[in-house]
Amino acid sequence: MPETWGDMSGRSENPLRCAIVSLLRTLGDPDAQLAYERNIPITCVPAELVCMWFDDLYNPTTGPFWPRRRP
Repeated sequence: MPETWGDMSGRSENPLRCAIVSLLRTLGDPDAQLAYERNIPITCVPAELVCMWFDDLYNPTTGPFWPRRRP
């Protein structure tokens, strides 16, 4: 994983939020993607990053993504 995975500059934020922000930063930074590829050479980096989003982090039907209902 990239060096910044889960790192929010020392903040003690929600771990899911930290992971999402870190992954989005990696997706938006070609140099970070190349570093990820160097550190984990046995994977297809674009596929891995997409899977990290859709399989590991984002689930629109549960948790913080689920719309809150008001009484």
